[in-house]
Amino acid sequence: MKNILYIVWSDNNSVGIPIIDEQHRGIISTINSLHFFIQAGHGDEILKPTLIMLEQCCPK
Repeated sequence: MKNILYIVWSDNNSVGIPIIDEQHRGIISTINSLHFFIQAGHGDEILKPTLIMLEQCCPK
C-alpha cells in the first residue's frame, strides 16, 4: 500500500476560527479514510457512506 494520508493537515490550513478549523480537519480525515479504502480495493464499499458523512457535516 502506498501513502496512507492523501492530505496532511498543517497549521497553514487553519483559518483561525476554531469551529471551522475543526470541521476542515474532520473533512480531511474523511477524505483520507476514503483514500485508504480505495487503495485497499474497498472504494466501492465505502464511497456511499463517505458521501453521506460529508453531506451531514457540510449541509447546504
